Amino acid sequence: MKKLLLLTILLIGSTTLFAQNQNGLNFDSNDDYVQTSFTGVTGTTNRTFEAWIYLSPSAPNTNLAILDYGLNAVGSRNTFMVNANRGLSFISGGTNANISSTAGIIPAGQWTQVAFVLSNGTGFFFVNGNQVGTGNLSTVNTPTTGTDLRIGRRVAGGANLTFAGVIDEVRIWNVALSQNDIITGGGSEICPSSNGLIAYYQFNEGMASAANNGVNVLPDLVSGNNGTLNNFSLSGGSSNWTPGAPVTRLIDTDISQNAGVLTAAQAGASYQWIDCGTNMAINGATAMTYTPTSIGDYAVDITNLGCTQRSDCINVSTLGLSKASLNDVSIFKNPSSYLQFEANAIQNAQLVIYNLSGKEIIKTTLNNTEVIKPDIAPGLYMVTLSQNGTSKSFKWIKE
Repeated sequence: MKKLLLLTILLIGSTTLFAQNQNGLNFDSNDDYVQTSFTGVTGTTNRTFEAWIYLSPSAPNTNLAILDYGLNAVGSRNTFMVNANRGLSFISGGTNANISSTAGIIPAGQWTQVAFVLSNGTGFFFVNGNQVGTGNLSTVNTPTTGTDLRIGRRVAGGANLTFAGVIDEVRIWNVALSQNDIITGGGSEICPSSNGLIAYYQFNEGMASAANNGVNVLPDLVSGNNGTLNNFSLSGGSSNWTPGAPVTRLIDTDISQNAGVLTAAQAGASYQWIDCGTNMAINGATAMTYTPTSIGDYAVDITNLGCTQRSDCINVSTLGLSKASLNDVSIFKNPSSYLQFEANAIQNAQLVIYNLSGKEIIKTTLNNTEVIKPDIAPGLYMVTLSQNGTSKSFKWIKE
């Protein structure tokens, strides 16, 4: 029997995990805030603001802004905040454009889901999915000018009202969500392409309570209206990236790298690896793992539960294959009741089996000399292997 050749891997270094952590951002109640380039929902349009907040036990007994945008004028700003009575308030300027919720409903020292909804001139507050207040906001008419969305601080023209504690999962919608929408969506991350979602800040940056110098951008996952961190120390347990809210991740976009091989952490999904240098999809690179054939930066688009998210770009400086070609690949035994290849260059290759009419009947990932035992009828089939942008086809007789 011919000896089966194994893939030779250049073993340099250990596994490295490139993680996107489930974090939040701690505001020190002094001068920390995030300034985004998002103009907000304007005019009289319905809107919804959502966030998870962790009010510091040492928070001052004052108004504490969660988010704000617009002008400091009657009906023209959108201040969503925890008030001095530890309820929620929305201030749009003017005595008839301000409403507050029940007092004493925002506890210190624990995570709380909060939401504000403007629906056809009426405002509603929700805490952990429960409606806790409502009021008339018929004079709200936000101009297109003014300060872009701020997180953790009021717009100019009044007291700073800087937040004290941690903010996470800020979502801005141009629709009025229902109570059921808020309840069902609050326990997990959501898809950035959700209908009506126009700004989404997950806060999953940095390393919790570690040195994060230079990690001063808060990405917007919907339209790229990113935020810039202002005045944060980015070190330690305050004024820094810290552990986030108890929400479930929708898609795990972590990537590990081992000897030049990249592996997505999210299992059971669909994958498309991306060359970050060209921002183009890599032909045939649709497995959970990918072995680059040249050094550079790579990412992966992961599709799960109907949603697609892209990982961070990862630099690969060590190649994992001594030979990245399918030229020497052949079927080990043909005809046979199983499918096995002999080669020196099979690593995370995509294997597709077609019937003679060209219909795809099996699609899987193949590693090294793995044995495939397809549950298909005996007969003649076409088999295609794809790896790192190259492919090779075979005729195979299933016994």
